[in-house]
Amino acid sequence: MSAPAEPSRIDEWPRFTPEQAQHTLHAWMTMAELTATSAHALDLYDYLNKRFASGLQSDGWVVALFNAGRDDLSFPHSGGDQALPAQRVTRALMKPFTERLARAAGLILLQQSDIAEMIPASGRDAPAAAIPHGAYLVPIRDESGQIGMMVVWGFRQPLAMRSEDPLLLRYAAHQVSIVVARKRTQDTLKSISAELDRRVNERTRMLADANSELRRQAEEREHIENKLKHDALHDALTGLPNRVLMRDRLEHALARFRRDESQTFAVLYLDLDRFKVINDSMGHAVGDSLLIEAARRVQSALREVDTIARLGGDEFAVLLPGVHNLQDVGIVANRLIHAMNQPVHVDGKELFTSTSVGVAFSHMRYKTPDELLRDADAAMYLAKSRGRKRYEVFDETLHEKALRLLDLESDLRRAVGQGEFVPFYQAIVDLRDGSVQGYEALLRWRHPQRGWMSPGEFLDVAQEIGVAEQIDMEIYERVCGDLIGFPDDIYVSVNLSPRHFRDRDLPIRLIEMIDRHGLATERLRLEVTEGSLLDNPAEARAMLEELRRSGLVALLDDFGTGYSSLSYLHQFPMHALKIDRSFVTGLTGTGENSQAVVEAVLSLAQTLGVEVIAEGIETAEQRDVLLTLGCTQGQGFLFSKPRQVEAALFDLMMRP
Repeated sequence: MSAPAEPSRIDEWPRFTPEQAQHTLHAWMTMAELTATSAHALDLYDYLNKRFASGLQSDGWVVALFNAGRDDLSFPHSGGDQALPAQRVTRALMKPFTERLARAAGLILLQQSDIAEMIPASGRDAPAAAIPHGAYLVPIRDESGQIGMMVVWGFRQPLAMRSEDPLLLRYAAHQVSIVVARKRTQDTLKSISAELDRRVNERTRMLADANSELRRQAEEREHIENKLKHDALHDALTGLPNRVLMRDRLEHALARFRRDESQTFAVLYLDLDRFKVINDSMGHAVGDSLLIEAARRVQSALREVDTIARLGGDEFAVLLPGVHNLQDVGIVANRLIHAMNQPVHVDGKELFTSTSVGVAFSHMRYKTPDELLRDADAAMYLAKSRGRKRYEVFDETLHEKALRLLDLESDLRRAVGQGEFVPFYQAIVDLRDGSVQGYEALLRWRHPQRGWMSPGEFLDVAQEIGVAEQIDMEIYERVCGDLIGFPDDIYVSVNLSPRHFRDRDLPIRLIEMIDRHGLATERLRLEVTEGSLLDNPAEARAMLEELRRSGLVALLDDFGTGYSSLSYLHQFPMHALKIDRSFVTGLTGTGENSQAVVEAVLSLAQTLGVEVIAEGIETAEQRDVLLTLGCTQGQGFLFSKPRQVEAALFDLMMRP
């Protein structure tokens, strides 16, 4: 490609006719007046737009300013119906003409041939329209030098070149530089003014803060004292009285009743049904909102003389003075139950909960407020066990049950360390041939007076009094001792309760126990439930990963009965899962739903590479269906009931 032609420079002072001189002078004066008097720079640009269009017959013009690095242009103003193509072509000419404009004394005239040489029609930056017929390029300068350029384009037709136009354009560029400088000065002044305003406001605020600080300090002491008194007697979340204030009110009610037996009263103990499920699945923020709404509803259903307190968690207590019979209490209890049956809207979600209520009447046997709360609490748990959304009254039957519970607590404390807790073994078999693969160890208590007791009869009490962990460790120790007598290819799984996930030393303790009995770690397996993983997922995952690194594998028990079953297989390191007996039971007859669940579990397990064990197999039909679906391991009464170690060993000795 040949070198582009040097464009024409127009530096000579032309000779004007009187009409041209008058015409040019009028234009200069108009531009000067607009620059000096207009409140907005657009007034000058509007005039230039009209002037270029009428005088030069241009159809596109731009004011292009260099950025700080002088490697690109900004277009604060442009005009004409070809303004956008004018910007594009001007940007393309920036580099070749920046230095030329800097050397030019006046302006540069570009012919169509010049433009075509520098910007081929096929070029990337060329406008969609045809190559312009011509253009005037005028540098824009200030005291620092060239700051940009003004370009007037003729796209549809050549520019009308009149003798006065070069001076007009140069003067217009000079006025543009004044406008740009003024704009920069205005921006600077605005920035300075804003900074001054900020400083004045800051100093004013500091003075106001200083003036109010003394008042605040004087008020703060009184506020803190009042808040301390309030916080000591009220719940921080709901604003209701707390256990301390409720006990004080109950003390006064008991004192009045002991002086005058006609001053009867009742205590209601409320607990929100399914609150833990909502709190764990939707988060504590939603749970807190639910508690606040529950407190509001309960409070609105009571009289002014009644006292409601939040005792902790989702438990509330109500003191009803002046009630004389069950009918009066029943009206209030049913009102509370109805209020809590209504859906609660939190963060756009509709939540459903209910309440179970326990009632304790004033009686001479009560000496302390805690005794009243304890019996009302026991009645509340009875209401839960009988279907929830109801109330129950503490009576002599419950009183006797409470006494038996105290005896059970005493017996449990005595039994720890005495060898009364024994593992029973239920076989886990290969469904294809009935061969024993391993055993599940199930807890039993050999009570000196009551005989054999299952965990459902005492484990909740053991957890409440804090001996459940000791019982578990006794069972683990017994299982390790029994494993020595089992063949080396037999494993035993033991239940790992949620409370063990809080024991950081559990992996070390289990490994030391296994090593002490000379066992391989793969012979002891740990069963966990989905509910135990829900309590603290992060803590449970860390514990299971540490156990796996130690060689101990985990089985997910009762799979399918939790709240997010499938997600656990991705989040937690599981060796196997056990299909809950409720699905196995449903395989007989027309159990399409159960069969679909089992098929889905087996497919998922195969994908993830984990084993599957079916629980609760009681009939040959259930076994055959499981085999048809592809499940090869299971346990249940069809093969073996839970038995002591001697019976399990005898069966192993008799196997072919």
